[in-house]
Amino acid sequence: HFGFAVMIIGVLASSAFSVSEKVVIEKGGAKPAGNLSVTYLGLAADIETTNNEVLLSIASGGDTTQGRPQLYFSQRMGGLMKKPFISRSVLKDVYFSPEEIKESRSEPLVLKKGEKSTLGGATLTFEGFDMGQHAGNENSMRVAARIAVETGYQKVEVAPARVHQTKADGTHETIMQPAQLQLNGQTYQVTLASILADQGAIVVEIPGLTDAGAETLILDVSTKPLINLVWAGAILIMLGTLVSFIRRSGEVSQSPASKVAATSLTPTPTRG
Repeated sequence: HFGFAVMIIGVLASSAFSVSEKVVIEKGGAKPAGNLSVTYLGLAADIETTNNEVLLSIASGGDTTQGRPQLYFSQRMGGLMKKPFISRSVLKDVYFSPEEIKESRSEPLVLKKGEKSTLGGATLTFEGFDMGQHAGNENSMRVAARIAVETGYQKVEVAPARVHQTKADGTHETIMQPAQLQLNGQTYQVTLASILADQGAIVVEIPGLTDAGAETLILDVSTKPLINLVWAGAILIMLGTLVSFIRRSGEVSQSPASKVAATSLTPTPTRG
């Protein structure tokens, strides 16, 4: 009975005083959640990898814990599978449940010939086209856009290209040839997305520089106080049941009826 009472207290306390909040955290950033600070470090693997984990750093005062809740897309189930990370303590449990990952997307950048555009601490200028055949193929046309990239200490030129060619069966295809850009110690891929001939401009995409927003995590953080009383009560109930069973078994074996039954089953020796 005492164990049952402890379990009921735990259920009522965790239900009545449970607190839940959703936080949106950019990759590499930190957000407060109650008296904790949660940093989203990224994914351990691709979102479609079974048992993929979300990497969290959870700071409380001067202590830091690494949390690894699971979040992955299951082809078999046709949806996201989730498993929270639980930070346990004597007085409360804190559940970190990932809800969704919103990935960054690259927005196109329009560059007009001769005009300067500032992006990521660099100045980009579209200077013109280089055109010619691709690998000596008469049925192809390669168009490269010369883009000057200036920072405070360097000036480089990149030339992303598009190859338009006619295949043997008469169909047409376009091959993208991105250019690499070294900027501030990082390597970016510059893609010539399209050519706006009527405007004298080009459209380029540079993932990491032309992103609409950083990758973000939507995380549910739930605090359940005194949840340990539920488990303590359940354990006490099991122990109480076991003790009662052992005691009852002993009482039955020592009862007079048991002794009489045992005597009646004992065979009487016969004299030969």
